[in-house]
Amino acid sequence: MPIFLLMPGIMVLEYGLMKLMEVSIPNFQFPVLMVPVFFMVFFIGAIGEEIGWTGYATDPLQERWNALRAGIILGTVWAVWHITPFLQAHYTPIWVAGQCETSVLLRVLIVWIYNRNNTKMRKKMISYHGM
Repeated sequence: MPIFLLMPGIMVLEYGLMKLMEVSIPNFQFPVLMVPVFFMVFFIGAIGEEIGWTGYATDPLQERWNALRAGIILGTVWAVWHITPFLQAHYTPIWVAGQCETSVLLRVLIVWIYNRNNTKMRKKMISYHGM
């Protein structure tokens, strides 16, 4: 459940902090009828991306370096991959830098969550098969 609520929770926290800092916030617009489309585009697309990052690259990187370094490497590649689309969308360099920083920090967090869940799964598999 925490994995599914992580990004919405971060967004709510960010919104609250912006309100506290009295930062100008655009009006909230949420087209309810677009939810299925957003789900298909973002969630289904993200599954493929996560299979690549987590399923293919995380373990080999952690075999060579520790989890933190693996997360930083993956997050940096992830951030660099998105710089061109951000610039093509005419975002400011400060905004792009913030997104890149967030990408690295988020990937470190994802690697940590992966390791925590992966360890629990291994323990369950060992206890199940080692009866």
